[in-house]
Amino acid sequence: MSEWDDLIGFLRDDIKLEDLGQSPSANTSMKSENFGGQDSVVSDSSYFSDCDAYYDDEEAEFSESEPSRSESKTNNLIAPKKCTICGEPTNCCHYDVPSCSGCKTFFRRSVLSAKEPTCKRDGKCDVKNGVKCRACRFNRCILVGMNPAGMQMAEDEKNVVINRIRERKRTLLMENRVDTDDLSLVAVAKKVPVLEQTVETRNIDFLVFLETKMAKMRESNYNPRPLYFKPVSEVLKRKTALRFSDRYEKANWPAVKYPQEPPPGPPKRHWMAIDVILTIEAAKVMPVFDKLDFQDKEAVIKNVVLMNAMLMEAFYTNLKHKDTVTMPDGMMPILNPHGDDIPTKLQMEVFCRVLEPVKRIGLTFEEYTILKAIMLCTPTADGISQKGRKMLQKESEKYSKLLLRHMQNEFGVKSGATRYSQIMAIFEAMAHFAQRHKELHLLMKMAREAHFQRNSIKIPQDMTILEEVLR
Repeated sequence: MSEWDDLIGFLRDDIKLEDLGQSPSANTSMKSENFGGQDSVVSDSSYFSDCDAYYDDEEAEFSESEPSRSESKTNNLIAPKKCTICGEPTNCCHYDVPSCSGCKTFFRRSVLSAKEPTCKRDGKCDVKNGVKCRACRFNRCILVGMNPAGMQMAEDEKNVVINRIRERKRTLLMENRVDTDDLSLVAVAKKVPVLEQTVETRNIDFLVFLETKMAKMRESNYNPRPLYFKPVSEVLKRKTALRFSDRYEKANWPAVKYPQEPPPGPPKRHWMAIDVILTIEAAKVMPVFDKLDFQDKEAVIKNVVLMNAMLMEAFYTNLKHKDTVTMPDGMMPILNPHGDDIPTKLQMEVFCRVLEPVKRIGLTFEEYTILKAIMLCTPTADGISQKGRKMLQKESEKYSKLLLRHMQNEFGVKSGATRYSQIMAIFEAMAHFAQRHKELHLLMKMAREAHFQRNSIKIPQDMTILEEVLR
């Protein structure tokens, strides 16, 4: 049993990737039941929202029951031996049918391009005997049952694609472009699962699984307010909160409206603090963190957690097709009504330009999760011991090679290497934007303190965790 099996067994929960694409309503006139029908607002900080807060003391006893899984079924299944599209040897399934990596990538590109290839031989090319016809190869992918539902794309776009593929398959069957052997092949193909995964696939699956756990909590009513005022070291000492992700329900977010003062009621949530805490919770599950000394863990987190949190905010904002950082409840930090004294250029960098690197290349979910792992394993952070630096260097190289291989499998050797370079450039961009965010935080803090002093108001307590990562 590998380290991934142990970790996934610990974190196991029913999560659907498609749930992550759901974005909050953009209707800013939505009424919130929390405030007696009043519009909810944000006032005193770029990342504050008023909404229901839910926080569990993880010391409370909690047990999860996991349904038993029978091993007898998998023992009797047979791994595929050849690709049902081109006939090349393979022992894997992609998009529900036995297929090689080449046909998997071809089908994905063909579906996403939305272009209908045409055949010069009236659809009679023998793809299994090496005839290179894009139209006939794509038709065969459809006829043997390749399912586009497993692709990462917006839900509305996915529905359009599925309907288009279903209609094309119906047309092909009516035109008798498939023989009896192919029809029987379709029925059998969907019953053959992948029994063996490559190390690459298992690593990516784990990172995707971990991210879905974190994203589920981010979209829920999770709000760890007690941890806002704790140092990074104390958050690190606690067991990961991701094991309780099934406790939290997907929130029915109130829309955010400016610039009125917030009504009394539920406590505020600070989105940057939440994203920093969630990033730490995910880091605690990474295998390399178990091997690091505590001082090294703390040093790594203080150096890289802000970059990771900003990448997370940029990625999920881009899924909603927004032009400025937007939180799950619809709040936009750039609209902070008390940020008028802050240079507009700096705000634009931190809350708008930060989206451009992700948007420019159309970063996918898998690419995003691997990039986050590379960033978390940065070995050049200040304050790390030589022993810890070597372990992080090894882990960083592992994930970098994983990303490169994944890109070359998807796009080919040359194009994959180019794509890899584009993704790694996002790392450098996030380091730049993290530094700009620290500058913005300092300016906002100075302006806030000056405001309180002018009005003889007691200065509120700083959020310890943010002060440490934004220092």
